[in-house]
Amino acid sequence: MRQTGVEVYPVVGLTGRIGRQLFFHNRHLRLREGLVIHSESGETIVPDADANGTYAILLGNVPQATKDADEVVAAEKDAASASEKSGGNYDSWMAATFSRLLRSESLEQQNSSTPTTIILPTWFPNPFKLWIGISGLRLYLMLKAAIDTKRKTPVRKRDTLELLLDENAGNEKIAMFTISRIYAGKMNSVVSVGYLLCFLSKNADWMTKVRIELHSVAAKYNQGDARKYLSVEQQLSNVPLHAWEIEFPCIDVCLRETIRMTLIGSFFRWNASTTPLPIGNSAEVVPSHTFVSYHTNEAHRNPEIYNDPDVFDPDRYSQDRAEDKKAPDAYVGWGAGRHLCLGMRFAKLEITLVVAYFLANFSYEMCDSKGVSLDSVPLPNINSRTASKPEQKVLFKLNQLDA
Repeated sequence: MRQTGVEVYPVVGLTGRIGRQLFFHNRHLRLREGLVIHSESGETIVPDADANGTYAILLGNVPQATKDADEVVAAEKDAASASEKSGGNYDSWMAATFSRLLRSESLEQQNSSTPTTIILPTWFPNPFKLWIGISGLRLYLMLKAAIDTKRKTPVRKRDTLELLLDENAGNEKIAMFTISRIYAGKMNSVVSVGYLLCFLSKNADWMTKVRIELHSVAAKYNQGDARKYLSVEQQLSNVPLHAWEIEFPCIDVCLRETIRMTLIGSFFRWNASTTPLPIGNSAEVVPSHTFVSYHTNEAHRNPEIYNDPDVFDPDRYSQDRAEDKKAPDAYVGWGAGRHLCLGMRFAKLEITLVVAYFLANFSYEMCDSKGVSLDSVPLPNINSRTASKPEQKVLFKLNQLDA
């Protein structure tokens, strides 16, 4: 049972092929209301939509994104050089990385306490609050322009904005939805890229494949004599957007496997129907006005779908094995059915950039807080509600590669 405010609601758990079909595809099971179960305040959250709608707005341009990744790696180089013990903390390095890539420093600063914020009342004007207000207004106006253009387009493709416009959502609601989804995805991206680097450190074959892929793509877009004067890191800055999205299949499949092994927690929906929903041909039903849950491990760690599900094995997605196609909705790492992840394309690009720039600059070893090498990757707590970092502290012993 789950208590929300003063009301208590039952939660129905679904499993199996029929359960996944009902959970991910039935139009009466609403994501927005279902997310109340994750909120301590009981407030609803705008529903997810298609994955690609605001991609161009979020990204801006690849040169800026590659510059950000380059600056993060440069900072890590300086930190490693200034320290007697080379290494990067999973928490601090990944947080700094995505703070830069998602440009969320202002959000973190806004929530911090300083002598000025303590002494002066909250309503007192100051330059930082003015900057926050101006930046927020600029972001809103940018989103509003895209929304207004979409409203005027006679023929529209099925994307995020269209789905929200079909729900008669106003500009403010759409803008808040877009911004909130960016930050909602931040933690998932941090966890995924950190675990991906951890898994690669313990899988030499896949580390070699990824490094070969990295050098191959860099060389492809840096032809001629000038290439020999550029480091791999510098060559990456010349890789165009389409290449970052489609020419790193090894990183992509390693990320897919990383998410399968580390995406912990339950998805929730709310049965908005006024009548019970039958669960297949059984006598069981989902009562009306009831929360419904589905735990990711029911599919992702299911030995009937994935051979040796506790083993990191990106080959399981190859065409000859295709384990994720053994059953409908067998892979739900980016959502499924009616609710795919809004930021999937953007998140994949970010993670690919970080991994590529990191591997172009460092070799590394995963170790504990005492510098002792770890034999395996510490997995998250299976009972966590959302994506979570390892319970054991993880460090990387870094060795800077020659340019």
